[in-house]
Amino acid sequence: MSVISARLKSASIPIYLCMVVLFSIACGLLSNPNTKPDIPEECKDKKIAFSSNRDGNPEIYTMKLDNSEVTRLTNNSVYDGEPAWSPDGTKIAFTSAREGNSDIYLMNADGSEQNRLTHTAGNDGDASWSPDGTRIAFTSVEAENSDIFIIDVDGSGETQLTISPAFDGGPAWSPDGGQIAFGSERDGNAEIYVMKANGSKLTRLTSNDAFDASHTWTSFGDQILFNSNRDGYIEIYTMKSDGSQPTRLTFNKGFSGSPALSSDGKCIAFVYSDDPKDHTSIFIMTGDGLQQARLTFDRDSALPAWQPK
Repeated sequence: MSVISARLKSASIPIYLCMVVLFSIACGLLSNPNTKPDIPEECKDKKIAFSSNRDGNPEIYTMKLDNSEVTRLTNNSVYDGEPAWSPDGTKIAFTSAREGNSDIYLMNADGSEQNRLTHTAGNDGDASWSPDGTRIAFTSVEAENSDIFIIDVDGSGETQLTISPAFDGGPAWSPDGGQIAFGSERDGNAEIYVMKANGSKLTRLTSNDAFDASHTWTSFGDQILFNSNRDGYIEIYTMKSDGSQPTRLTFNKGFSGSPALSSDGKCIAFVYSDDPKDHTSIFIMTGDGLQQARLTFDRDSALPAWQPK
């Protein structure tokens, strides 16, 4: 579970207490687990990585959307999750608790050569690659506080970017590498901020009484996808990179979270549940939010990430 996801689940908001079942027409919900999902045509040539406990323990898998072929990449008795593809698609950063604390690890895209990257005193997660593939931003939690760090992919150059007594987490690098968006409660509410990649020039993008988090940039850097419960349920929205013109994409009347945008901007993968305390499944939709399809039918799948093409 990502640091942001854990924060979402622990948030005392009505969204997590009782939710309405997703209406099947709007989301393309499939009642038969043995039926192949109706994948939107523009998404069929793509591949995702995701977390799942389908084999009894949280592990990382990949799925080809053209034939729903699933491959398991990790195999441990502890938590492995939060996959993040490198920009060239050859490596995956992920979170694992295999050596005690949660740390960031790297592996090849086929699951080979799994190596530990971070060695902080806290619990690390939410890995986000820089566009040039040389650095990774991540969240580190220690003593009930969390901040954002960056580290070179060879393990050197670890640098703390945020210093705040409030929660800072969920970094997302802009496509040009110049900025990092992140979530913070530094002003008393969960909002989305952006800063330069060196930690300077902090700007607040959202400002309301709702919970805003779990953000990702579009490939051109002009928009940001994010989660918010500003209309009652946790849904997926877009806004311009300056925080203006927020637009709601999903109307699922449940938890629609962790949006991930494909590199060509045509497809969005996300997590849906009518009760996230129980089960979560991965859905995909077209970039406009209109055509949706369910991908996974196991007990818990979450945190999808698209392989770059």
